[in-house]
Amino acid sequence: MFGDVHGNRFALDAVVREIERQQPDAWVNLDDQVFGGADPAGA
Repeated sequence: MFGDVHGNRFALDAVVREIERQQPDAWVNLDDQVFGGADPAGA
């Protein structure tokens, strides 16, 4: 599970790399994906 990205694509990239490394069966995004942050369109 992950959440509260708040448009920070750079942090999201790091989280995605870690999730992919662990190879879970499912990804769950808890909320607040693109509001504010460093790169909302990229997130």
